[in-house]
Amino acid sequence: MQLVVNNTSKALQSNRFPMCTPVLFDCARLLGCAWKMMLIISLSVTICVNAQADGIATDGIETNSQRLGYFNNWTTTALLDKANEVRSTDIELSKTLLALLQQRSLDESQQAKLAYLQAYRLIMEGNYQESLRRFQVLAEHHDINVRLQALSYKLSLYLLDRDYPHAVNLLADILELLPHPQIEPQLYTKTIMGIGFFHNQLGAYQKALNYFERLNNRHLTERQQCLVSAHKVDSLVGLKKISVDDILYQATLTYCQQINENIITEGVIAEMAQFQVELGNYNWVIDTLLPRLGSIEARNYPMNSVDAYGLLAVSFYHVQDYDNAWLYGTKAMSYSKDFKLSESLHAAAGIMASMAKTHGSPEQAYLYQIDYLQRQQRQYAQTRAREVVRQQLNFELQNHKKLFAELNSHLSKQYSTLHTTNREIADVSEQNRFGMLYIVICILIAAGLALSVFGIRWSRRVVTKQLQLDPLTQVYHRPNTLEYFSRRWLRIQQRGQSATLFCLQLDQLTDINYRNGHTIGDWLIEKAAQVIKENAPHQSLIGRYKGNMFVMLMPNTSMHSLLQIQGRVIQQLNRLQPSIFLTYKLSYQTTSLLMNLDYQKDSMHNILARCEWMMADKANVDGHKLIVEDGNSMIANDAKATATTEIANG
Repeated sequence: MQLVVNNTSKALQSNRFPMCTPVLFDCARLLGCAWKMMLIISLSVTICVNAQADGIATDGIETNSQRLGYFNNWTTTALLDKANEVRSTDIELSKTLLALLQQRSLDESQQAKLAYLQAYRLIMEGNYQESLRRFQVLAEHHDINVRLQALSYKLSLYLLDRDYPHAVNLLADILELLPHPQIEPQLYTKTIMGIGFFHNQLGAYQKALNYFERLNNRHLTERQQCLVSAHKVDSLVGLKKISVDDILYQATLTYCQQINENIITEGVIAEMAQFQVELGNYNWVIDTLLPRLGSIEARNYPMNSVDAYGLLAVSFYHVQDYDNAWLYGTKAMSYSKDFKLSESLHAAAGIMASMAKTHGSPEQAYLYQIDYLQRQQRQYAQTRAREVVRQQLNFELQNHKKLFAELNSHLSKQYSTLHTTNREIADVSEQNRFGMLYIVICILIAAGLALSVFGIRWSRRVVTKQLQLDPLTQVYHRPNTLEYFSRRWLRIQQRGQSATLFCLQLDQLTDINYRNGHTIGDWLIEKAAQVIKENAPHQSLIGRYKGNMFVMLMPNTSMHSLLQIQGRVIQQLNRLQPSIFLTYKLSYQTTSLLMNLDYQKDSMHNILARCEWMMADKANVDGHKLIVEDGNSMIANDAKATATTEIANG
């Protein structure tokens, strides 16, 4: 997975809601008015929140000792539930309850809950490093729910510190645990809700809105509803698609105030104030934040305070109220050591540097603070990068050690198994030596029988092939010529293919045998068959219809191609000369018949018989004769012409 971090100022803003659990990015689109109206309808319901636990009011308890005495009679489970309820709304009460729980005897599950609440309280107090250390301990817990919750808070703290390499690596561990069937539904919902927060921190606002939309059909607690609405406002601020009069912004403030989620409320206002500063609406920022400053300082949540001071300082500076700008800028800079990467703090440092001379302070001091903040940011990034590399190398080393150990164990088991198998084979071989010999003999006998059967079949095929062929010419003799030609002709007719027939007759062969002997006659027949086979097209059938007559059936061959074949055959026959004749020229003559079978409907027996009759009529004519039957016309001429002769279709 590759996450692209938005490098804009919005992507570097402070984490205002560290209690969310972040997870993975997803594709998103900008939300429309429909979901906003649905959210406003749900937020318009007024929910009264009572500051009671188990039906007992605590408003009259003022001192810490009175609180300890009051809650001392509560059960451990009730104390844990109450501490979890007020963990973000009443920091002092939460601290009192946690101190009381530390004195109790707790089981393993209760100890995990207490450790979680203590680490969370450190976040509220601004002690992020110690909180991160404690969540790291909880991340090793055997309970998968405790582990997932701790990893999620670690991720929030990494985002707060802008430690993106660690955050991205930790995100993979969270995604690996999230589909586990033992994850509690409430924790699963919180983790899904945190995806939007994670996207907001990285500047992927549209993707964040898409994830928040998925929560519309899930059951959410009052606080979760407040958080989801606040994060939607944060996303729309990042997209610059919201205003101070937007109904979602106003409804979110109303709802969160009703359920006493004041810290979240102040964070939403700070987000809008930051947006208004970017728009230059400084009077709105002053009119909104200044009346709320007392309540923000009373709650003593450092992040809300530094945002309020920084934004007020910037706003007063731009409206040329330099005294108030200096006042609130000084308060904001008092947090410079705790919030090294706060956007509002950085902006306040810039205006403080510009006002330093007019207020009698050295300008260099504030310039140094700006430079210090920037150097701290670079130092943090370099340190975290080195830490990521070190952890990655340690992780690879541990994986290699584990792999080598597993490989060694596997090889040992394989060696043991192989040794046992070899011993068993040796025992069996020793005990069954004669049995193995008997098996080998049986295999040889079976192989011999198989070879014999194969040889018999092969010999049968060879003998059958030889019986079908004429011994002298190695083409089909008359009976097989009629059989195979008839089969091929029937198949050609069924498929509607075109075909031609070539018949070659060696005229006056009897006279050649009488004058020169049967050896010359057989030689002439053999060479004529060889010439025909050399010029035969692919898939042609050749047969010796009678002693001096050869026939060749050619599918998919035109009359023009057949004329060329006939011409080549006659030319090669003219060059034949027996080696026993040195000066004597052996003279012989032929009759060729070329037939276009496209117009023939008779059987092959009748076609060949008619060819034999037509060629017999030309046998006594001198020279090479050519008979061409193309359709309904028949042309007979002297065949001394070459293969270029063309006869038009009748």
